[in-house]
Amino acid sequence: MDFEGFMYLDVENPLVAWNAYRGVLVSQKIVQKSINDALVPALSMTAARMFMDRDWGRLAFEYELEEVRTRNFPTKVSRLNCLFVFDEPESALAAASDENWGGHICTDNLTDVGVSASPNCTRVDANWISWMLQAHQGEAEWRSGIQPYWTGNPCPHFRQPTWEVLLDGAVTIWGTALRQRAYEITRERSPSAVALLEQSRLAASFGSDLGHVSALVTSEAGRSLMSFYIDMRDAENKDYTDRLQAYIAANPACVNFRDLAVGGDKFGTPNFILYSYLFGT
Repeated sequence: MDFEGFMYLDVENPLVAWNAYRGVLVSQKIVQKSINDALVPALSMTAARMFMDRDWGRLAFEYELEEVRTRNFPTKVSRLNCLFVFDEPESALAAASDENWGGHICTDNLTDVGVSASPNCTRVDANWISWMLQAHQGEAEWRSGIQPYWTGNPCPHFRQPTWEVLLDGAVTIWGTALRQRAYEITRERSPSAVALLEQSRLAASFGSDLGHVSALVTSEAGRSLMSFYIDMRDAENKDYTDRLQAYIAANPACVNFRDLAVGGDKFGTPNFILYSYLFGT
């Protein structure tokens, strides 16, 4: 299923800014398949942010929704490892005008995207989330919204539904203004990493995952550690390097040669260690 959609991206977050300028986002379920290691779980940026913010109340809420999904709606897409996309502009704009959403949900962070999704993408009324979190948090009644949320029913507590698609797949970011903002933020915070960033952007243009940032949970001294990793598996892949050279030769006007030359033959990397989370702390 392919369609045009709309996303809000918090490009003030350097992790999001990196992937946003790269131009292609992939769901964490795809990341999990690509690393082919069940012992190294991949988290969505949304789930990772909850750990970074120590937002235990929201995590408990999400895990309760996930438990119901797993038990009663196993074919629905998980909120914990999906991408969140609006498939109609009215719903996207409604989210920005609803003060319950808050955070980075504002028109400055809205971009249009091209969606490539698996057939089991899940369309739900996001108003159920607002209702459960804001109107009835702390009361048993809020749980009555979980079943109709996963069923896909409109929330009767709002005048119009805010349709949101949870998807496993990839999106290509079309909004040039937001990507340019993401670039400026990344260049300011990680000036020595712009060569890797540029190669990441080029790689995304022809289907390589090189440069994509993902949250992975590994073991550190017997404890679980969430860290952010840059996919470098294609770095020494001859097929990749041949395709990169061919792409650059065929599209020189699309290449930022100035950034690509920074550091010579040694790429600088962004420092994402401050965003790690050691479980149990």
